[in-house]
Amino acid sequence: MSAVYTPALVQTKSVASVPHTPVPIQVHLYERVNAIWQRGRLDHVMVVGEVRVSAGPLSSSLTSFTSSTSKPEPVRILLRLLHIEAMAQTRLGSLCTRTKEPDLFELQLLESAEIRALDYQVHVPESEYDRYLPLLLQVQWRCEPTQSSALLMHRTNPAMPCGDRLEDVSFQLTLPADTQVTGGVRSEPVGEWGPPTPDPFLGVPPRSMARGARPLSPLLARYASARSQ
Repeated sequence: MSAVYTPALVQTKSVASVPHTPVPIQVHLYERVNAIWQRGRLDHVMVVGEVRVSAGPLSSSLTSFTSSTSKPEPVRILLRLLHIEAMAQTRLGSLCTRTKEPDLFELQLLESAEIRALDYQVHVPESEYDRYLPLLLQVQWRCEPTQSSALLMHRTNPAMPCGDRLEDVSFQLTLPADTQVTGGVRSEPVGEWGPPTPDPFLGVPPRSMARGARPLSPLLARYASARSQ
């Protein structure tokens, strides 16, 4: 998926207009991958994205002209999303409207402003899971009356096209809501318990991981617990 825009025409409320003046436009895409495992099996993968658009400052001569006549008019931007048929859902921002074309959207924003144009969701087919997952995971739980253990094996995915390293990789192990941690918490690497919430979790600080076909690395957590009745 990609986004393109058309140069805007900037006009003032004055009788004398300034047509065909290009305005610098920046389009940013932010994406995250949501992967869900059920009973140790990868069950669902979804890409969630956000499109943000900003209009850069006008030229000095145009800025001087518009400031001497009236307040700046919003810049009209046309944003086209390719392969929109693959999106499961799109949610528009307050300054974004649909046009008659299903993949074309219209924005109105002021100079030097940045807005959230829209959010989208894309369901990934099972045959393409490997192309979207930066990490490969295997999780095993062992629950006993007085203690529980979790083993998380992980490594980078050599099939995913990205850089040589993954930066700021962190893990968060969420415990069942009816689990009462009574002490004796141990983990390797060393982690920290998050703030008290209905769903307690163990967090491992971010780190850098080299990509490649490396053996699975372990993350082990064991804690004394009691199940609420």
